[in-house]
This record gives sequence, structure tokens and C-alpha cells, in this order.
Amino acid sequence: MDTIVNHKFLFGNFIYMDKQKDILLSISQKNMQTLKNLSRIIDSTEKIEVDLQNQINDKIDDMKTIVSLIDENLSLYYEICKNLS
Repeated sequence: MDTIVNHKFLFGNFIYMDKQKDILLSISQKNMQTLKNLSRIIDSTEKIEVDLQNQINDKIDDMKTIVSLIDENLSLYYEICKNLS
């Protein structure tokens, strides 16, 4: 009788462990999918960051050009005023 009880107990434990294994496998698969999604988000964020940095650099270059043109115009204005006096 003890042997039958022990076999039932062991068999029950194997079923329980098998269910636990399935649950852990499911959680692991969901975690892997989450990691893949996070990786895509990080890649996308890095691309956006690079694009924004390029836009900022373009704007800085535009501002430098504007300042240079203003400086050139002021120099010309100064020369004109100097020649008129």
C-alpha cells in the first residue's frame, strides 16, 4: 500500500513539475518577446536621436551662415558710411 501511495505521490509531483515547466517556458517566451520589442524601441530611439542631432547640426550651420552674412553686411555698411563721410 505504501508503494502505491508513493507512486501516486511521485506521479503527482511529476505532473505538477511538468505544469510548472510549461508555465516557466511560457514566461520565458514572453520575456524574450519583450526583450525583442525593447531592442526595437532602443534602435528606433537611437535613430531618432541621430536624426535630431543632425537637424541640430544643420540649424547650427544655418545660424553660422546667417551670422557670417550679417557680419559681412555690417562690414560693407561700415565701409559705405566711412566713404560717405
